[in-house]
Amino acid sequence: MLKLSRRVSLQSFTEELGYKDYRRTLKWLQKRNIPCKKEGRGYYILRWHIEFSNLLEIAEDLKKRFPSNWFKIFEATVEDNNMVQAVFEVLPPNSYTQKRNGNNSGHKFFK
Repeated sequence: MLKLSRRVSLQSFTEELGYKDYRRTLKWLQKRNIPCKKEGRGYYILRWHIEFSNLLEIAEDLKKRFPSNWFKIFEATVEDNNMVQAVFEVLPPNSYTQKRNGNNSGHKFFK
């Protein structure tokens, strides 16, 4: 996982990702909807946005793989409870799949 600090420059984050050019890093950030802010001549990214985006991707993957209990798995693996709550605000854990009834009495097209 990435080191936690308050903000990181675009240049150092490009090196951290292993890219040679900052434009590829900008595309990576754009794909994940992470804002890049300008300060003076340089650009920086808030580390919180990066961590939240990574955890959101993990949660979405768990939701696809384990639709009934993804939130229990996610909550057990993530150490930061504030991040867990933030992800649960975006992806609510109480989205259970409803079972369908076998009868079709409510439908007019089926007899």
